[in-house]
Amino acid sequence: MVDSIGHLDEAFEFIEKMTIEPSADIWETLKNLCRVHGNTGLGDRCAELLEQLDSSHLTDQSKSHEYRAGDTSDPENGKIYALLRGLKSQMKEAGYIPETKFVLHDIDQEGKEEALLAHSERLDQGY
Repeated sequence: MVDSIGHLDEAFEFIEKMTIEPSADIWETLKNLCRVHGNTGLGDRCAELLEQLDSSHLTDQSKSHEYRAGDTSDPENGKIYALLRGLKSQMKEAGYIPETKFVLHDIDQEGKEEALLAHSERLDQGY
């Protein structure tokens, strides 16, 4: 249906102009494509339309959440970082070795591992 991020807006317009009422499955599919391609604004709009049609399709992760490295603005901040620290411990027990050579901050090894832990890719909860 959509092969690149540039066509998501076009797909949204096409769906809105269809002569039949779009189903919840259509909005859910576009919402998921928006998530995959990082178009959180359009994904949120699809989630709103999906909620109006059939809220049973939505889960706690149906809204997008945007974080930046070191971001502490989320009200669930403490829970998120506690979960990440727990996962870090489990990963280390399983043999994971953090690749800290890419951390460009002049800090100690533990600080570099914390910087990797709080990297925005680790915090993205999707929707």
